[in-house]
Amino acid sequence: MANFKVVTGALNVRVGPSIKERSINTINEGDIVAQCAPTIFTAPAVGIVSEVSTRHPTVRTWLKIEDGANEGWTSLKFLDDQPNGSFKVNNTSGPGTSVRSEPFIPQAPHPDNSVGTLTNGISLPVGDMVAEIEINSPETRKWVRLDLGAAPSGWASMRLLEPTASATNVTPAKYEVTADNLHVRARPTLESDILGDVSKGTQLLDGAITNDGDRRWMKISAPVSGFVAMKFLSRVSAVPVPAGTPKWYAIARGQQGIKEFTGPRDNPEVVKYLESCSTLSRSLQRDDETAWCSAFVNWCVEQAGFEGTESASARSWMHWGHSIAAPTLGCIVVLNRGSNPAFGHVGFFVKAAGGLVYLLGGNQSDTVNVTAFSQSRVLSNGFRMR
Repeated sequence: MANFKVVTGALNVRVGPSIKERSINTINEGDIVAQCAPTIFTAPAVGIVSEVSTRHPTVRTWLKIEDGANEGWTSLKFLDDQPNGSFKVNNTSGPGTSVRSEPFIPQAPHPDNSVGTLTNGISLPVGDMVAEIEINSPETRKWVRLDLGAAPSGWASMRLLEPTASATNVTPAKYEVTADNLHVRARPTLESDILGDVSKGTQLLDGAITNDGDRRWMKISAPVSGFVAMKFLSRVSAVPVPAGTPKWYAIARGQQGIKEFTGPRDNPEVVKYLESCSTLSRSLQRDDETAWCSAFVNWCVEQAGFEGTESASARSWMHWGHSIAAPTLGCIVVLNRGSNPAFGHVGFFVKAAGGLVYLLGGNQSDTVNVTAFSQSRVLSNGFRMR
């Protein structure tokens, strides 16, 4: 049974292997999830269970059968719908249809995967259905069924998953409300009806994430069922933070693993950091390749209820708060970058050891993570606290 790591952004988990199916959960970048042992299948011809646009002429739909003697998959090609929701085997060109261990027909040199035969006239209950495409196509999307522990499990697209040796199952993420009073709306749009409010500090279990133009929304089920704007949510860190640590450091911990998207797409999580910098043009705010270390610090500080610098310049933090002689967990650290006095880097202090200073920051190898830097790069008065 394989395990997978979410490699970027937020990934919807659905009730079935199709983007048309309802989303029942969301997992986030860095989460580790286990494959469901009973209902996931690998196939040498098509990989994981695949879905393809129904416009394509080579789609084959498969029905999962679990009746003891004939457990496996059979093609709907030889099944007729019944009024009670079941299917009846009806192969007009033969005595029945094959049951296969996996939802595909293997091509040579792969071995046959037939495990039994269904005779004409047998009725079958409705089970899991998946689609297989018999040729390579850019429309193909591969799906895997995931075990999310106590959270609702389901199918997720493998576009944002990579295999991992880790066996730790994901714990559903939580978000904390950062606005004084956050509206819950009937639909993910500002024009939608307000169904209730959630107060500052309330923790919400993560749900399906959707976009309305430039605004991102998350579906919640409690304390009020509806949609809330993610602009006013901060992911709660799964790593315990010591008492007395600045609030912004706990917020930063909850962002670990977020990184730039490769290619032309821009990670909306990075964009939300950049939007905290009023000194940037709108086009730069929307580009996750814009230098965003200071934007990340700004966003975390603002989410904690403090004013940041609103600047994308790392050295702007030299004029924020006050300097401290010795660093403390979560304080802001400003570094130089090369010989240009205008360039720098900024992050939150984690520890110092062996001539290195470890910072939790953004845009560190294009990611929010903890990275070690030479302590000689810390600017004079570069340890800052509010």
